[in-house]
Amino acid sequence: MLSPEYIDHLPDRVVELYADLEIRILEDMARRISKTGALTETAQWQMWRLEQIGAEREFIRYHLQRLTGKAQGEINELLVEAGEEALYYDDQIYRAAGLSPKALRDSEALQKIIKAGSDKTMRLFENLTSTTADTASRQFENALDAAYMDITSGAFSYQDAVRSAVKSLSKAGIDAIIYPSGHTDKMDVAVRRAVLTGVNQTAARMQIARADEMECDLVETTAHMGARPEHMDWQGRIFSRSGKSRKYPDFVKSTGYGTGPGLCGWNCRHSFFPYFEGLSERAYSRAKLREYENKTVTYNGRTLPYYDATQQQRYLERQIRRWKREYLAMDAAGLDTSEASAKLAAWRAKQKDFLTQTGLGEDKFRSQVYGFGRSQAARARAQAERLKKHSRDGIIIMGSDGMQLKIDSLTPCLVEASTGKIIETSYKKAAKSELKSLKAKGWLFDWTHSSLKEDEIYKLVVKGESNPQGLIALKYEDRSKAVYVQIAESAPSNRGASKEYLGVGGHLFAIAAQQSMEKGYGGFVFFDAKNTDLVKHYSKALGAQLLGVPHPYRMILDEDAARKLLKLYTFGKE
Repeated sequence: MLSPEYIDHLPDRVVELYADLEIRILEDMARRISKTGALTETAQWQMWRLEQIGAEREFIRYHLQRLTGKAQGEINELLVEAGEEALYYDDQIYRAAGLSPKALRDSEALQKIIKAGSDKTMRLFENLTSTTADTASRQFENALDAAYMDITSGAFSYQDAVRSAVKSLSKAGIDAIIYPSGHTDKMDVAVRRAVLTGVNQTAARMQIARADEMECDLVETTAHMGARPEHMDWQGRIFSRSGKSRKYPDFVKSTGYGTGPGLCGWNCRHSFFPYFEGLSERAYSRAKLREYENKTVTYNGRTLPYYDATQQQRYLERQIRRWKREYLAMDAAGLDTSEASAKLAAWRAKQKDFLTQTGLGEDKFRSQVYGFGRSQAARARAQAERLKKHSRDGIIIMGSDGMQLKIDSLTPCLVEASTGKIIETSYKKAAKSELKSLKAKGWLFDWTHSSLKEDEIYKLVVKGESNPQGLIALKYEDRSKAVYVQIAESAPSNRGASKEYLGVGGHLFAIAAQQSMEKGYGGFVFFDAKNTDLVKHYSKALGAQLLGVPHPYRMILDEDAARKLLKLYTFGKE
């Protein structure tokens, strides 16, 4: 038998090797992409592009092939260790039953199972080497082309284009396998599943062979909290391997043993052990199994099934890994790492809060990224603290109690609500003289308020007209490399059921993104939502993300969200 905890950490040593390589590949890609803007002639670019793609493919293939040999040694050790661990537990039960199992080293049949398990698992890794070299090279090729297109289009600066390409790579991680369905397995996911499944299945075959030797028909499965729902039906129960028992159900039919979704299948942490009627005692009482199945935790006032909570924990760990990857990739490309530092701090804070509320234990290995050591962690923390301080110094000061502008529609131009007619727009700075009379005309906010003294206020207008259809106040924060939206408001005629135009809110945020681009901030826009409902609204409507520090409803439009807005809107600037 292998315990669920033992199985869970089986792949760690091999995953560590491949995680280290993933970072080296990302850093190499980032360095190459950072040189994209050096060439402007199409012929030169095409030649350089082919050289870089070929060199990157060779880099990936060479290091993967070297790593495959090292991984084989680790996997062989794991197979022997896991086999010894499983049989050590099982053999104690057999000896208690008066039987005499052979030592692992003296059993030719068991040695053959280890050899077969090693061969099968290594075939998976050889296939992984081939497919990863191809899929990762395509990722690099796509990112390289995207950066070049953005630069040559003139829509984005060299730095913004490179940053966007590097961000897209580090956000996803390195692709290992792309299935016909379109589903993609990342390198760390593919490696973890291959090792865990391969080693657990090999140990299980050794246990089955031993049970055949000992003529033991009954087995009991292990159980653990957080089991996937389809495994709860059979965990911690007794089964008949032959299927001939009148008292206990068929082992294979009940558990799906030998299949991918079943016992000892894909990423399964269950195992089994021999059971002798009249001698063995049940390892799991019915009360204990009910406790496992009904276990819940509380998070933010909501009750979550334990399994769902573990999936949320995995999500938080993935986000932490994502921003560590981005930090390293941006650093390798010589780009600013401020956003990655801030996001990493925010996700760590979310993880800490989640673990505190739910009582779940932290699994540091799952949020670890190799290459992101103490030095990088210290630099990222210091950078996040500086950003937090700068936010207190300037960005968070605001004259309103939070953003509450609703985004009714995202349209390239304004849409006349009564007719559906498309109305072209432009924007320009609002004059102080025209702001003074707005309050009397039904505008909600006092646009002459002293809190806006240092802001730039822009008005959205119908092309060729001067009346504002919406206003937005922006504060530029050079230290944080971002634009802060102090306040935004639609004109009185564009509020309520009888509004004149649709699309004002989206236009105003697009203006903020455009100004961020022009300032060299990469499109980054910060703002504070009024409440949790509006946090959800801005997330869905604009793709904004909750940062949560230093303001509890602090949100950010990152480069990706800003670029999407700017590709949609076609307004001019006067």
